[in-house]
Amino acid sequence: MEPRIISFDTAVFDFRALVRKHFGKEDLEQLHRGHNYPVFERSQDQSTEIHKIFYKIYEKDDEFLALYRGFVRHLVDLYGEALVYQKRPTFRIHMPANVAVGEFHKDSDYNHPRTEITHWMPFTPAFGTNTIWCETEEDKGDYQPWELDYGQVLIFPSPVLRHGNKINDTGVSRVSMDFRVVRLSEYAPTEVGSSHLKLKFAVGGYYDLMEKTCQGNGE
Repeated sequence: MEPRIISFDTAVFDFRALVRKHFGKEDLEQLHRGHNYPVFERSQDQSTEIHKIFYKIYEKDDEFLALYRGFVRHLVDLYGEALVYQKRPTFRIHMPANVAVGEFHKDSDYNHPRTEITHWMPFTPAFGTNTIWCETEEDKGDYQPWELDYGQVLIFPSPVLRHGNKINDTGVSRVSMDFRVVRLSEYAPTEVGSSHLKLKFAVGGYYDLMEKTCQGNGE
């Protein structure tokens, strides 16, 4: 599977509006203001105060999680089958003079199953050195920047293709979320857990299940 970009209707799935409301800031590209961190390593790239504020959205905003689940249901229609999906999406902020993830990696380096497909959604313009860089084939090392605007999603097999970030010299933050799905036909629960959250890669752990909606003739 090669990386590809799809578009979605932001009037239907306006994640950015809810993130802006949650942070109380209209300009997410300046979300780093007042925060200064050394260049992240892998062990630190999810531990900032900004991340903590975002993840409280899961405790306080049922509207966000409902929108997220609605988007996954939209993907079920796109894939044409039920999906096992990451229960809570991952938040990223790529601040100026920093990275969003601590190293170039494959998600399989951190125990993720190779059947996972990542969906990477920026809430701000993603370009140049503030976006994700990804190889086109496994171990080819031909990293390319993927430039997206809000309303677009990069889809790629993150356990297979190595990816990461450059030091952001654009002067603005890139804010995004990403999440992983597995086609139900390729899903195999495992006792192995995620390296960060320590959740088993199984429904009821790291994943939930979004079933395909029956359509037509009541079937």
